[in-house]
Amino acid sequence: MAMSYKDVKRRLDAGEVIVLDGATGTELQRRGAQMDPSAWCGPA
Repeated sequence: MAMSYKDVKRRLDAGEVIVLDGATGTELQRRGAQMDPSAWCGPA
């Protein structure tokens, strides 16, 4: 389900919980986050 920024902001402002899923590990790696090859993605 794709949502616009406006929709996400409105829902967050209303106190809803939003789960973001999809290529977040790739984006974190692109931004220079340390990745752990033995973990699912990166260390928390």
